[in-house]
Amino acid sequence: DQASKARLPRLSLTGLAGAVSDALENIFDPTATLFSIGGNVAAPIYQGGALAAGENIADAELRAAIAQYAGAALAAFEEVETALDSGVVLRRRRDAAVIRVREIEEALRIEDLRYRVGESSLLDVLQIRQQAITARSDLATIERMEREQFVTLNLALGGSWNAPEADPPEISEKDGDANP
Repeated sequence: DQASKARLPRLSLTGLAGAVSDALENIFDPTATLFSIGGNVAAPIYQGGALAAGENIADAELRAAIAQYAGAALAAFEEVETALDSGVVLRRRRDAAVIRVREIEEALRIEDLRYRVGESSLLDVLQIRQQAITARSDLATIERMEREQFVTLNLALGGSWNAPEADPPEISEKDGDANP
């Protein structure tokens, strides 16, 4: 916009009115008063296409800035979409892991009962117990990944690592004063 305006003539008007005197008693003396009104017109002169080139450069810089902004916006949308997709996948994995933990713990309970009545060996109970420990560990890993994904999503949406600021004080309707 400024590059386009540089090609147009400029007009400025100035005015000055004041008193010039060495002594206060001469302040109303018409010979001591100076009045000046002037005008100024400036038109750009031919500069071999420099003004048009400046306008083209400014336009190109504007288009580049818009393209850069659009690229940054698309990257941000992609980060959010990726984080949301990861969240869906992790929720499904967690749901499956919860079911697996329940099933293995039920199998462990049944195997432990079978061992107590003499229908199973201690080795069978320990093997199922090891599977239950592994299943719980897998569930904990998936839950950690979900929390990390939540942080990633929060950051992609413009959040920060800092805790939110304290709530503003409540305003009393009676007197309009802030209550701490």
